[in-house]
Amino acid sequence: MQRVAVRRSIAHTAALGLVPLLFLAHAANYLYFFVDDEAIPLVFARHLLEGKGLVYNSFEGRVEGYSDFLHVLLSALYLLSARALSFSPYAVFFVGKTVSLVCGTAAVTLCVTAMRKRPSITLPGIVAGTSFLVFAPSLARWSASSLEMAPIALLVTIVTVNVLDGSAARDRATAIASCLLVLLRIDGAVFAFALLAPAWLFAEATRRRELILHVVLPLLVTLTVYHAWRFWYFGHWLPSPLVAKVLYRFIHVPNAVTRETGQSYLLSFIAVYGAIAAVVGAGLMVLAAVRDRNAWPLITSTAILITYAASVGDWMSGFRFFLPPLPGIAILLALGVSAIASRRVAWATAVVALLWFSGTAVRAATRYDVFDYRESWWAHPSTESWRYFGPYLKLYESLRPLAPPGTRIAYNQAGFIPYMLDADNIDDLGICSRFVADLPTSDVVFTGVGRYSPLTNGPALRAANAYVLYLAPELVIAQRENLRAANRGEIPQRILRDHYAQLPDFGAGSAAVYRKINDSAAEYHATPHVFLENFAHPTHLISAVESVPVPADEIRQRLPFLADGLDDRSFTGQWRLELTFSLADEPVYEVTIHGIWSRAEVALEFTLRDVNGAIVRQHTQPLQADRSAGVRLAWPEGVLASRLSLTVRAMDASPARVMLRDLRVQGQSRALQSYVTQLLFRRPIAGGGNQQ
Repeated sequence: MQRVAVRRSIAHTAALGLVPLLFLAHAANYLYFFVDDEAIPLVFARHLLEGKGLVYNSFEGRVEGYSDFLHVLLSALYLLSARALSFSPYAVFFVGKTVSLVCGTAAVTLCVTAMRKRPSITLPGIVAGTSFLVFAPSLARWSASSLEMAPIALLVTIVTVNVLDGSAARDRATAIASCLLVLLRIDGAVFAFALLAPAWLFAEATRRRELILHVVLPLLVTLTVYHAWRFWYFGHWLPSPLVAKVLYRFIHVPNAVTRETGQSYLLSFIAVYGAIAAVVGAGLMVLAAVRDRNAWPLITSTAILITYAASVGDWMSGFRFFLPPLPGIAILLALGVSAIASRRVAWATAVVALLWFSGTAVRAATRYDVFDYRESWWAHPSTESWRYFGPYLKLYESLRPLAPPGTRIAYNQAGFIPYMLDADNIDDLGICSRFVADLPTSDVVFTGVGRYSPLTNGPALRAANAYVLYLAPELVIAQRENLRAANRGEIPQRILRDHYAQLPDFGAGSAAVYRKINDSAAEYHATPHVFLENFAHPTHLISAVESVPVPADEIRQRLPFLADGLDDRSFTGQWRLELTFSLADEPVYEVTIHGIWSRAEVALEFTLRDVNGAIVRQHTQPLQADRSAGVRLAWPEGVLASRLSLTVRAMDASPARVMLRDLRVQGQSRALQSYVTQLLFRRPIAGGGNQQ
């Protein structure tokens, strides 16, 4: 009997030794995986090493344009090491990949070891839980990235297995891992408390006191000191990425223009495994909770982590925010399979789980992802740099002759290009620009990548566009897909009111590059009144009336031209639109239409009125048949108004058809005026602005 036990122990140990190798083989498939955000911490790390502090560029001062403070410090260490060894700037990415591979493998090994040591988990349970973790596509993918998610997975695994153990002997490791979590990511506190709060809630009184004293207290001290320092250093409680990318999900803005994926983050994650697997897995977790009281805190923690991931979502592929629940799910699956009374059924379930999860891994690894995965490393193993950085490397090599170190550029891909060029970049998404992130306007497109202000050559400019012209970069770079989406499928030859012209040498790349041809600095430094927003935007309107009032919740759908959209309508005689954009008179500086076309000859009449109904400005403009035109009426001194009426009159009695795109009443609210004046004119940023 003893000999059988020894053989079984040797077999278990040998199998455990194969687990990290199998996971490494899985993760190696994604070695070409790269996202631009991997380089953002490197920009901050470089400036930190240069003695500039935690800044992103030379003109905006301190900004928390990252979500991973400890990762920035590690990136500085990577840079120092690369410089000492005379490595190329690329080297730090591969150092980061190596660290992530080690952390991902360690997380898997630690979780499997914990399952193996737990008496209530049988061998079939270990097989099921291990196969889930080893073949998890999200963990494998992010373990091949130089971002911080694999270290996050390791720290979460340490806390998970330690609170499951429930012993005071591991509290020191739990406390250290929890404190590192809150330093490694801004939402690390969510992960730590999601794991610790249920453990405390389900524990006995003595164990609760131990957790408070040995784990929660050090965590609270770390959390308090760190966030007090953050507020002292940056002057804000929330980092810019959180404000720009996530906050709009929790602060309801009626009629806001958003750009989201069609399916929910949670349902997309479940689809990776299939609905059947999700239902069976949930059943096994319930069975684990019924049979093992110690599973209750773990199932509660896992539910909280899943709910958090589903709430915040993410624009990146790979489901990085579902990494924290993975260790808990693996252990719960192991407990659930172990709780099956029949050993044959338990083994059958384990084998099915092994086949199912390995099949999931194969499907994910062989699916071509044009966004950022590109291709399999196993299918095309190589050390060529272009395979690891894709179109970013090609763009960098093309830009290098045009942008020596220190060149001011504007590019909302805020990582790789600014890092490799050592450029002074303007991030007009607001992730690395506090000015853009905090702009008090809803005249933007809210997205999971930031507050997007489309680049066009239209007659109107948003406040973020004006900010770019205020800073007058030498180059403006934009992804072609974004330009096409904002310009009716075309790439404009010029943008930002003809201040920038496209360079033809970049015609075949994924990005278009525009060079400054007219210096805008003097014009946009002269007055804060060039920073405008659309008062007629659906988020700003009080009411809209055609023949009858338009319900507030239907304004975006029925009047799409008020939010960058296009509307095609037919009428006889005349069509009239009345817009009330304020209950008090606001300063209006422009009325613009990006494009209007009519089948027949018509006349456009614009009328601005104040709160008393008096006409303060009126303009009539003819539009020839089958001709497209833009409109820009400008009043540099400003006109106080609260309503705009637009009337389109046909010149004869025949039916008329008009296509209208992007009608804007460009004004400046008191909040926007105060914000711009305070930040750019009373306290000018480096490189721009006048004292007033």
